[in-house]
Amino acid sequence: MAIIKRIFLVAIVLLILFAGTVFSLKNSAMVTIDLVFLSGTLQLSFVVVAAFVLGAVLGLVVGLASVFKVHASKKLIEHRLRALEKSDPGKVS
Repeated sequence: MAIIKRIFLVAIVLLILFAGTVFSLKNSAMVTIDLVFLSGTLQLSFVVVAAFVLGAVLGLVVGLASVFKVHASKKLIEHRLRALEKSDPGKVS
């Protein structure tokens, strides 16, 4: 079973590399980027991939922030529950 997973993983990686190569070859035009802090001429495929990666990273950061917030809230509730159980075990069911 492990060998099948490994072959499947290698096939997916090769497929992604192939798709990336084709994408890069089809979008090889040069574009001018003029941002407040950065300007220059870059390959279109690089700009598209960089924007995708930046969006994915920012999405992960925002998602992790909400996960940490929920985790902290859960810990606070558990702490309050333990304190209530210690103070009067008969009231908490």
